[in-house]
Amino acid sequence: MDTVLLIILVVLTGIASAILYLNLKSKPKDENENKEAEEIANLKTEIVTLKDTLNNTINTSLGSMST
Repeated sequence: MDTVLLIILVVLTGIASAILYLNLKSKPKDENENKEAEEIANLKTEIVTLKDTLNNTINTSLGSMST
């Protein structure tokens, strides 16, 4: 009887350890996705800023050429 209880205890401990491991393993993926989304948003903002700067430069150049 004692060996059966010991085997059940070992199996349950193994299952709990596996669940804990898989749960901890999946969390960095979520943080990595958030980091990637933040980086994409920053790149989009920088692209818009560069586009606006380029448009202003072109408009200034064209304006000085026409006068």
